Amino acid sequence: MFRKKRVLIAAGAVLAVVILAFASTWTYDQFFGKDDLYSLGISDKVLVDEDATESGVDAIIGAHNQFAIDLYLELANGSEENIFFSPFSLFTALMMTYEGAKGNTADEMAEVMHLPEGDDQRRASFASVQNDLNGREGRVKLDIANSLWMQKDYEFKQEFLKVLEDYYFSEAFVTDLGGDQEGSRKDINEWVSDNTEKRIPELLPPGSFDEWTRAVLVNALYFKGDWATGFDIDRTGEEPFSINQESIVLAEMMHTDPDAEDTTFRVNWDQRSTVLELAYKGDKISMVAFLPEIPEMVVNANIHNLENILDAKSMADMIKGLEKQDVEVSMPKFQFESEYRMSQHLQRLGMMDAFIYPTADFTGISEHSRLFIDEVYQDTFIKVDETGTEAAAATAVVMKDWGGKISVDLNRPFIFIIQDRETGLILFMGRIMDPSKM
Repeated sequence: MFRKKRVLIAAGAVLAVVILAFASTWTYDQFFGKDDLYSLGISDKVLVDEDATESGVDAIIGAHNQFAIDLYLELANGSEENIFFSPFSLFTALMMTYEGAKGNTADEMAEVMHLPEGDDQRRASFASVQNDLNGREGRVKLDIANSLWMQKDYEFKQEFLKVLEDYYFSEAFVTDLGGDQEGSRKDINEWVSDNTEKRIPELLPPGSFDEWTRAVLVNALYFKGDWATGFDIDRTGEEPFSINQESIVLAEMMHTDPDAEDTTFRVNWDQRSTVLELAYKGDKISMVAFLPEIPEMVVNANIHNLENILDAKSMADMIKGLEKQDVEVSMPKFQFESEYRMSQHLQRLGMMDAFIYPTADFTGISEHSRLFIDEVYQDTFIKVDETGTEAAAATAVVMKDWGGKISVDLNRPFIFIIQDRETGLILFMGRIMDPSKM
């Protein structure tokens, strides 16, 4: 992944901001003096990655992959549903948001995302990863786009905008998020749709914004690739798919052609799973499947057993063991979409302060100390068939400014005292568990 030489992007979308040297913040009205939607510009420049090191790139990829598995396990916990999400899209949107986090808010985000220390190398290393992916040449299509949508009369720090300019593929738009809520929502959804080949048409549902919405940070990711070794469309048909030992359903199963010129795949059989790699044309991107079984011990197959031992290291070890084998492959043909609201999942992983006012600290974005994350939206799409895979994802971090008074609701059991304020002497003490019983 580490590249000393940077690659020019085909259609870069990078924040280009004109900043006055003496100004630490600016507003839309001060800068433009008009109310219509305005893009700050698109640049073909590559991201600043001169300070990236091989160890730094390895560290940021390791952080990302552990975050991916943590979130997968959180989404899978207690669920028997299909799961498809984009950790890279979410990680990128949160990384942009993290650039404006301070204090304990930043500490919690860094811990949940496993971020390495050192802003300069972290930024440069992640920029190198993005440059490498966005400059990917070959037989697949992989597009990355980022954007920042800013409230027109809200002050944003020049340092924050400069970081997004240098280290992220980010367009920046100023619009009236709080005033023209529906119009702004439609503009963002249209931008996402355009950057995902129309596969994510409505990332933000009605009601995503209110009068206190101040910023939305968005990532869009699109992938389309053909299999290096495809499946024989004439052999596709309905066959049993074992959900578990008691439940079997019919699925449209695809099969490789045993008489094809190349029937080699990279496979690893170990004590935990059967690992199969399906490469896309160009051999730069691949799908890796982890089947929780050993062929001779199917009776013990259980995906939850595999999930229980899953982390970034165990997954990397299983992938390292892949070796070329002459095998026939069958897998289900599928297509589905997912919609996630990530705030509760991220909070359960430990990212608490960012979602709560007044504990959230995003003073790196604006001098206003009342910004907090209202919700993190992600929509995904995947289609797997005989020819290859098409996948898209988009993530939006919606940030609001606390506009009202802080609410303290004694609407659950609480302890109380009656005290002498001057001395602190407790005169009475009690607990309310159920006021209806009084």
